[in-house]
Amino acid sequence: MTISHDIGSRETVNGREFVQTEKNQAGFALYGPWETYPPGIYSAEFDITPDAGIVSSNPLICGWAEITTCGGQKVLERTKLYVERLRSDR
Repeated sequence: MTISHDIGSRETVNGREFVQTEKNQAGFALYGPWETYPPGIYSAEFDITPDAGIVSSNPLICGWAEITTCGGQKVLERTKLYVERLRSDR
């Protein structure tokens, strides 16, 4: 799989490839792969680990995930990624 990114750097640890970003970087950390699927009902699964040092008394959004079409120009679905929710899903 090709990993494309606007910010951060591609890393591989234990055979798993990911994009690592630095604090306060703005842009796309990961986009693609671009696949074509027929109309239907699908689910997407991904693995995101927030930095253990992030602490907030309020819900903290660390990013979002989108399902798009038209080369990323039309967003079909978007969900916010909350730090605490990502940790509790482990």
